[in-house]
Amino acid sequence: MQMRDWVHPDPKQGVVDARCRVHGIGNLWIAEAAVYPTAGCVNPTLTLVALTLRLSDHLKAGTA
Repeated sequence: MQMRDWVHPDPKQGVVDARCRVHGIGNLWIAEAAVYPTAGCVNPTLTLVALTLRLSDHLKAGTA
């Protein structure tokens, strides 16, 4: 069972923004399956790897 830290631009409706940054905490990102809005019916590993690689690119570029 996955916990839900949904991505949403409004802090009242989600825990992280589109770049996986936690609302209200300037230096904390979440890159894990908890940010998925729904659970898939198959193993989410590849999607999670893509999400993590995307976030790491933003962090390296300083755009996160």
